[in-house]
Amino acid sequence: MSRLLDRWRGVVISLLGVAAILWLAVDGSLGLYIHPRYFVFTVVMAVIAGVAVIAAFALVPARGDADDEHGHDHEHDHGTGGRSPVRRGLTAAGTLVAVAVAAVVLVVFPPSTLSTTSASTAQLDNATTVSAPSTELLTGTDTATFSVKDWASVLRQGGDFADGRTADLTGFVMASPDSPDLLYVARYVITCCAVDAQPAGVPVYSPGWQDSVQEGAWVHVTGAFSPNPVSASTAAYTLTPTVLEPIDEPSDPYDY
Repeated sequence: MSRLLDRWRGVVISLLGVAAILWLAVDGSLGLYIHPRYFVFTVVMAVIAGVAVIAAFALVPARGDADDEHGHDHEHDHGTGGRSPVRRGLTAAGTLVAVAVAAVVLVVFPPSTLSTTSASTAQLDNATTVSAPSTELLTGTDTATFSVKDWASVLRQGGDFADGRTADLTGFVMASPDSPDLLYVARYVITCCAVDAQPAGVPVYSPGWQDSVQEGAWVHVTGAFSPNPVSASTAAYTLTPTVLEPIDEPSDPYDY
């Protein structure tokens, strides 16, 4: 019986994982964990895994039952061996607890985004996921659809491409350590999954920004790039906002 419970535990936990993946896909929340290019692959593999788990449980001979029966006979014959009723009860209780914990973690708790307050400017400086074509290739490009990641990569390359160009961005606020007049509008960039996420940010020059928005809050900002007036900052250009307003966190908070 204990081996049967162990088999059920593995099957139920595996199917809970499959159900969680499929639910996230249907709910549109799978992007909180993995890059959209892996959506189809993940869903297909989850379905295959679910079918394989059910098939294995249904088709593989129940060795556990036979072993338990042999152990039961052996216990009668020799008077020793096997598990006591108390130990079997503890095993069953442990199985139920493991399944319950898995159900709560995978199904009951709602998906959540990465914490905006855990991002640091050091991560912005050391980000390796932010890349873009050279500024020469961007000449004549329509920048109206540029994301935080796009502008962050352009600014990291230097040059005068950004000078005078406008941007319309949404992201969360990060305070700059260089000056109280600077902030970063940032987003996490996901290359594969949330584990490898790194923040990318665009510097914004807005003296007194603390009076209208808070660090970690999501904001909508529009404005134009100009040379950075803060000498202590290494950023060559900053966005001078015409609009800087708090907003609710968007349904798709990441850049890819």
